[in-house]
Amino acid sequence: MNIRHIITCLLLTLPFLGISQFHIGGGLSYVERGNEVGLGAKATLGLAEFWGAALGTDLILTNGAKFSINADAHYRLRLGENTSINPLAGLNFTKFSDNSDLDIGINLGVFTMIPLQDRLNLYIEPKITVGTFNSFVLSAGIML
Repeated sequence: MNIRHIITCLLLTLPFLGISQFHIGGGLSYVERGNEVGLGAKATLGLAEFWGAALGTDLILTNGAKFSINADAHYRLRLGENTSINPLAGLNFTKFSDNSDLDIGINLGVFTMIPLQDRLNLYIEPKITVGTFNSFVLSAGIML
């Protein structure tokens, strides 16, 4: 089973999980290793009162084309009525332009979503990736 099969399976299960806590958006990512900047897209889904899942991808724009895909589990800790801080753990798949290997790592971090207005939310996600590609990644953007 390759990465495309995994992503397809994840996307096909979304309609059956309930969409009431589904958010989608995009933003910028900063990768500490190599001082690289990228564009990211992210989708989150509330699975239960305290649990959620996120699927995201980043396209690194500096120092050669590469991308990463992240699949994370979130545990929601409420800070207020609409704001939560979510410790996360998950898998990272990173592809570099200079080799054909797909590096696999483990994500550990925190995801926070802050309501701005109506359905518009700001998200901030600092995390470390441990594995072949060890790095600190800071992502921020807007979600609906």
